[in-house]
Amino acid sequence: MRSFRFLEEKSVSSDVTRMIWSPKMDLIALSNIQQEVVLHRLSWQCVWTIPVRKTHDSSVLVTSLAWRPDGQVLAIGYSDGLVNLVDVENAETLHTTQHNSSVIHLTWQNFQSLFHKKKETNDYFIDTSSTFLSKLTPLPKSYSSATKAKIYSEENVEDSKKVQQQPSLNILLVTTKVHVNLYVFGLLHVVSIDVSEHSNDIVSVRCAMLSSDLHFMNIIFESKQTEDISDEPNTLLTLSVDTKLLSEKVTELRILTKKVSYIITFIEYTKSTLDAMSEAWEDILLEMDTKLRRFHEEKGTEGTICDEFLQLLMWGTASTELENFLVNELTEKGLKKLGHSIETSYFNIQKLVLQHLTVSCRALYYHLTEMKGISKWSEKFSDLGVATDTVEACLKLVGSLMMKSNELLQIIESSMKNLKAFFRWLYVVILRLSDKTVPTEISKMTQKDLTFVADFIEEHFAEEGEKREGFKIERVGQYLSSCDLVLPVKNATDNPWVQLVEGSRVLKDSGLLLQTHIDKSLYQIYHMIHNSISENLLNITNKVTQSMTCGHATNLLNFAPVKSGSLDYPIISQCPGEDGEILSVLVKHPSTQQLHIVKHTHRGQSAEICVLGTSNQSESVISDKYSVISIQFYTHTTISLLLQPCATTPTVESPLLAQLPITNLTYTTHGEDKLGEYGHLMQQHRQQVLDIGANVSQYRELENMKLSPIFAVSGSRKVACVMYANCRRVRLFDMDAVDESDVDSDETQDEEHGGNSEQPANLV
Repeated sequence: MRSFRFLEEKSVSSDVTRMIWSPKMDLIALSNIQQEVVLHRLSWQCVWTIPVRKTHDSSVLVTSLAWRPDGQVLAIGYSDGLVNLVDVENAETLHTTQHNSSVIHLTWQNFQSLFHKKKETNDYFIDTSSTFLSKLTPLPKSYSSATKAKIYSEENVEDSKKVQQQPSLNILLVTTKVHVNLYVFGLLHVVSIDVSEHSNDIVSVRCAMLSSDLHFMNIIFESKQTEDISDEPNTLLTLSVDTKLLSEKVTELRILTKKVSYIITFIEYTKSTLDAMSEAWEDILLEMDTKLRRFHEEKGTEGTICDEFLQLLMWGTASTELENFLVNELTEKGLKKLGHSIETSYFNIQKLVLQHLTVSCRALYYHLTEMKGISKWSEKFSDLGVATDTVEACLKLVGSLMMKSNELLQIIESSMKNLKAFFRWLYVVILRLSDKTVPTEISKMTQKDLTFVADFIEEHFAEEGEKREGFKIERVGQYLSSCDLVLPVKNATDNPWVQLVEGSRVLKDSGLLLQTHIDKSLYQIYHMIHNSISENLLNITNKVTQSMTCGHATNLLNFAPVKSGSLDYPIISQCPGEDGEILSVLVKHPSTQQLHIVKHTHRGQSAEICVLGTSNQSESVISDKYSVISIQFYTHTTISLLLQPCATTPTVESPLLAQLPITNLTYTTHGEDKLGEYGHLMQQHRQQVLDIGANVSQYRELENMKLSPIFAVSGSRKVACVMYANCRRVRLFDMDAVDESDVDSDETQDEEHGGNSEQPANLV
């Protein structure tokens, strides 16, 4: 029997807690005891490291890893319920989802074969948005908002979620303590199953898997025993969920998710743009506002600040208090600096509005309009819960945001004009009060300039009691806060269009007109849009979840919880079969000599059981002096096993890595009539235990190695990574190549046995 080829042995800097191979590239993702996620090449070159996440004073644990089927995105689950989707190229976060409890397990499945079966219906929707929409400009990297969300400072912003080029359907399964959540492309939340509704005393959901035909989902979860059994207090149960709606709506789910991807991308880009605008706006006039307030409180003369400045404008004379304020508080140098800061800040905000915010709002409006069209196609999309009324509400809010951004541009333009006139006049006054020469080019003022200054003083320096906090010289900043506008646009009711709408019942009740939200800021309208979109997505989740039908929870086996390093026993590995079944392999505890294979078939209504164990037969390749400590699916037809010598057999020195084909194993079928509401599948199973050694196709002795149950295998990449017990060293194997020593051994056996080398070798 030939073994696979040893490649090399490598060290890691921190204890590894879990690892998983990329399905498409020679990359392996690791999480370590420092709660970092590290990506290595097969050569063990480090590609990147994601540092530990911290909340308050504690670190967040990495609880699970999963690759998207194309190997371009890695999903990372954390103990605080967060799931991060990161780009494999640069480790940048593409998308995050938050859950109410710790992420237990992640699985990312591909349904390419199912999608190709329905390819004849895949072309009824073609994305033509690039024909009609301007390409989004990456945000300037000088803003911290662009640095935090780097995906919006790179090229191809529209596909920043890396979804649009996906040729088929894939679904991310996120299991938390009592929930199983399904995300199409890792983005659109379509299903949320509460397992606690189907079993009392649930401890935790362990894992979940969808069948390859999407007809059903199998959930394995752990609960407390109803009877007081001290030796095995917990029960492992399986629950089948009818997911046939997903299989019927493969094309529709793909179309809908790609549209939702655009919408989420543009709303996040809008938020990043608003953050950049807020950063570009400085508290440029806050200092002046504070000084004016202090001057108002300390001045001893009668009259208002407005009266003081108007008297100075009309007669050219200032009170002693105002003169001291202008010369000693504001100062010539301070005023010049203030004017320059205002001009720079306003210019940057104008640029962000015109080049980024307006473009993203148009794109968002376009895709929401297409979403509205999708919602009206009831034959295809009604079962997916896309509601027309909530989409229309989103559209109106986006239109309101576009109007509010135009209003901000008008405010900036008028503020620049008035502030320039006011500051130029004030600068001339300060020069004259300081007995300095006034440049000729700024000394003259036209009647129009005087009118601008007078209007500015009357509008901004008039005191209105408790309604105004300070003098509010600057009006742009209020649009970038999360509070109502302090100084909204005046005389809106005097606008002829507003009067026409208010006077016409038909226009007033028309759903085609956009609401202006006069008192709301840009941030407030953004939050309204965000909440409305979240409501739309929640409708989809609720509608699809309601179509799911759960069967009875069936007892698999009773067990006593055991923890070895970062692994909790029983260890469970699941894989979808080719014919619509779901395969589950279980190892009960680290000293067991058996493993259980369960094949869930017929939409979860029946199960086939196979039990394998080590044998004491002398001709067995793997004797009963070994125990099975860990298992993983190498492919859907082969299981990889880690076996270590039992503690009672010191004569056996080396642990084993073995490959076990499962296609030709003998199974016992348990139909729905035999399962019962709480049938005991493993206890019912009375078939003879099959010999592991008689069924393995390959194995290799792991000389001079103490094993950890943590290991990773990949059938698509033909590689394996086995961890030492100290979790600091690994061995890498090429599973598709024959070890050179085995070739030499086979040639020697051919000579000794006259060309017959099929006699098995006993390892003990």
